[in-house]
Amino acid sequence: MLWNDFQGSWRVDLSGHAKEKAQEEPQAHADIFVHHAKVYVLGDRYRITALMEVSFDKLHRALVDYTVSESRLNDIVALLRYCYTELSPDRLKRFVVHYAACKVKKLWKSVEFQQLLEEHGSMSRALVELLLLKFD
Repeated sequence: MLWNDFQGSWRVDLSGHAKEKAQEEPQAHADIFVHHAKVYVLGDRYRITALMEVSFDKLHRALVDYTVSESRLNDIVALLRYCYTELSPDRLKRFVVHYAACKVKKLWKSVEFQQLLEEHGSMSRALVELLLLKFD
């Protein structure tokens, strides 16, 4: 239920902004995730709405298509760390925590994820709020 909500809640209609690109061989996922987040922050900082929408949609698509495995947990941790250690818009923080809530069972195996939760109480609080939705 939470995963379906994540997949459907954050879509942005980019039909007027960008063309679809052919699938390419992925780089390190952490680099891609953080890159899209940085571009979103840049767009927010300079109020470039189209840039924000494109980067947000690309990050959303990348996360939806991403398969979390134990060997790649830190890809998600890197994204969360960037969003919570740098000055990031609340929408981006809510978005990445929503994703983390969907994948928390796997993420909990990462010591780095656990440390990040200890360091950032606001992220922990937001994560617990979303996890409580699973019980409804």
